[in-house]
Amino acid sequence: YTQNSFAVSSCSVPQNQNQNDVWSEALSKEICFHDCLFETAGLTTSNGQLNATVVKNYFMENIFNETWMVPYTRRALDKCLNNTSSFSYILDFYFRAAGSSACDKEAAVLITCLLMEMAYKCPWSLLNTGYYCRTFSFDSMRNTN
Repeated sequence: YTQNSFAVSSCSVPQNQNQNDVWSEALSKEICFHDCLFETAGLTTSNGQLNATVVKNYFMENIFNETWMVPYTRRALDKCLNNTSSFSYILDFYFRAAGSSACDKEAAVLITCLLMEMAYKCPWSLLNTGYYCRTFSFDSMRNTN
């Protein structure tokens, strides 16, 4: 999110009194942080839901815009926004571990899904040089074909 024009510090994370363990509390904070970032960046509708058109344009223009990413980004966005990614089941299970949260998990699920989809598609030639490939590579998920 370093390219964004808003201050990340404007996102405050509410204390969740229902959490009994550190993992759930950390996950709840992650959910609230992403919820705030998306709202602050104008990626949600007035009722707090993700605005798919705005989200697609934003990520295509500002985040996943390296040359190798362009062919994969729209497909990844469609999969993640429509919960048809092969990672959707895992992410739903993962974020359910937070229990009840004061914030909507939609943004956290989307960004995690996008990172996983794009890391999966990272070309071998960019594994150690491309920013997203280097940062978010998941060797066990990589396509070896």
